[in-house]
Amino acid sequence: MILILCLMIIMKTMNVLRFDGGSNPNPGRCAGAYVLYDNNSDKIAEGGQYIEHGTNNIGEYTGLVIGLQRCVELGISNLRVEGDSLLVISQVTGKWKVKHEGLKPLHAKATELSKKIMTIEFGHIRREYNSYADSLSDKTLEIKMNWEL
Repeated sequence: MILILCLMIIMKTMNVLRFDGGSNPNPGRCAGAYVLYDNNSDKIAEGGQYIEHGTNNIGEYTGLVIGLQRCVELGISNLRVEGDSLLVISQVTGKWKVKHEGLKPLHAKATELSKKIMTIEFGHIRREYNSYADSLSDKTLEIKMNWEL
């Protein structure tokens, strides 16, 4: 009973990080972006990173990494990470191996940053629930520069 109560309290205070990435064409110019919500679903941070050449999966991982970096900077201790990339979510949770050499450094960085957050969980969401992060990734591709709010 106490464990259930503790889990309910943690869930109520959990921030949510959503990330997305893409490339145009694939491979080609790519970008990753994130949005961070507090436990009341209010946006508290967002940002994007532009990469001159990469794949959609590099863009996805980039969105995750820069989002996790921002969470660490802000001292976030309880976090739920959500993304529509089954590949990234499955790799960071250890369900799938990282085979592509270009993704290994990004996976390692995401793992390193995740360890700095006290309570973290990852979940795959459908694309329609990730539309805001997707729009930020598109914006980053369009403006061709890194940004953060």
